[in-house]
Amino acid sequence: MSLNASAQQIFVSSQRLVTRWQMLKEHWNDPIYDGINKKYIVHLDSEVRNAVIASEQMHKVLETAVQELATHDDAPYGERRSRRSDPEVNE
Repeated sequence: MSLNASAQQIFVSSQRLVTRWQMLKEHWNDPIYDGINKKYIVHLDSEVRNAVIASEQMHKVLETAVQELATHDDAPYGERRSRRSDPEVNE
């Protein structure tokens, strides 16, 4: 499973959890419910969104790394030489 697909699955699952949690309130509405809600559920949405954003950023970094590694030729003794004219220049 790709990084983006995993992040999307986490997002969808968290939305399902929140929906079911809100439905549970009809049958279980006491201080314990409120405590769990305040400690975990209220923060869940923003935490998952932050994780999805971080996952998207990691995906971009990994794509760049794969493209960069694809521009290297094998060199003696396990070293790598870039086919780019100036490997120190960031694109």
